[in-house]
Amino acid sequence: MGRLLYRVGSGVCLAGILCGSALAQDKSVFDNLTLGLLAFADTTYGKTDTASVSETELRTFRLRTNYKLTDDTLLQGQWDIAGSKFDIKKLTARFDKAIRVEIGQMRAGFGMAGTTGSPYTIFNSRPAFYELTGIGRSIGIQASDQTNNDYWSVGVFSGQLFDDGEQDFRSYIARAGHMFRLDTTDSPLLVLVSGSLRQRAWYGNGDSGLKYDASAKTRAFGDFIELETRSHSDRLAELDVAVSTGHLLMVAEGIVLDHDAGSIMGGYVMGSYFWGGKRGMEAPQGKVNKPYLEKDSTTSLPFPLEVAARLDYANAKEEMSSEQSITSLEGAVNMYPSNYLKFSFSGGRSWVDGIAGPDHVNALTARVVLLF
Repeated sequence: MGRLLYRVGSGVCLAGILCGSALAQDKSVFDNLTLGLLAFADTTYGKTDTASVSETELRTFRLRTNYKLTDDTLLQGQWDIAGSKFDIKKLTARFDKAIRVEIGQMRAGFGMAGTTGSPYTIFNSRPAFYELTGIGRSIGIQASDQTNNDYWSVGVFSGQLFDDGEQDFRSYIARAGHMFRLDTTDSPLLVLVSGSLRQRAWYGNGDSGLKYDASAKTRAFGDFIELETRSHSDRLAELDVAVSTGHLLMVAEGIVLDHDAGSIMGGYVMGSYFWGGKRGMEAPQGKVNKPYLEKDSTTSLPFPLEVAARLDYANAKEEMSSEQSITSLEGAVNMYPSNYLKFSFSGGRSWVDGIAGPDHVNALTARVVLLF
C-alpha cells in the first residue's frame, strides 16, 4: 500500500510539474513540440460465486510529442512508461492535414467503441464482443484519409493474440464511413454511418472454446476470449451508426464473424448525456472525441457531468462445443472539474452462459485522468 501511494504521489507531482510548465510557456512553443502526460490509478472489484478480487495500481504514464516539419506535414510520437518499461507505441505522419500514416503498436481503425486507453473514452471497458473477436493492440501500419465528411483507412497488422505466444496472427482491415447532418429539428443531428471488413489468419495451438480470465486488466468484467486448437482464418464484418446532438450521443454497433470452427455474433447499444458540455465525433473515424466543456447557465452543477449506459451481447457457436454467450450492462459517470482533469466511475454486471467459470461478474472501476 505504501509503495502504491508513493507511485501515485510521484505521478501527481510529475503531472503538476509538467502542467505548470506547459501553462507557463508561450503557446507558440507548442506549435513545434508538445509534451503531454496521462496517468491514472485504477481500482477494480470483481466478484464471483467463489472469490472476490480487489486491486489498485498506477497504470501508465503516456508521453506524446508533436513536431511540425512544414505547414502540411506533422510528425507525432507516443511513448508509454509502465513501471520499468519504456515502450515506443506509435509514430504518425500527417500530410496535407488529411492523409495520415501510422506505424507501431496501435488499435486498428475498427468500430465506434473507442479504446480504454484514451483519456476521453466514455466507458472504462470495451464491449464483450471486442474480446471474442480479438480486436486489440497489435503491431502494424495503417494509412487513412479524410475528405470533408468521408473517411477511409486500410491497414496490415500482426502480433500475438495472447501473452503466452501460442496464437500468432496477421490481419488486413479496411474501414469506410460517411457523416452528414439532419437540420430538421431545433437541435441539428450529426449522423455517422460506417463499417469495417477484416480478413485474418491465425497460427498456433491453444485450448478450444472460450476461457474466462479474471486477472485481465483490459476490461472491468475480465476477459472472455476465444481459443482455437488449430490454425485457421476468419472473416469479420462490422457496421455502426451514431447520432449526436452534442449533449446527447447514441451509438449502435454490430459484428458478424465467421471462422473455420463456427461463428460469433455480437453488438451493443449505448447512450450518454452531457450537462455543461458537448461531445462530438471524430468523424468519420468513429472514435470518441475530446469533449467540449462549456458554461451552462441552465444547470447548477459545479462542473460538467456526463452520464452513460451501455448494453452489449455476444454469442459464439462452435462446431464441437455448446453455444456460449455473454450479456453485459454497464453504467458510467464522468466528471470534468477542469479542462485538465477527469474523474471517471463505471460499474455493471456481466451474465455468462456456457462458459467455464463464474455465471456472473460484478465490477466497479474508478479512474483519475490528467488531460493534455
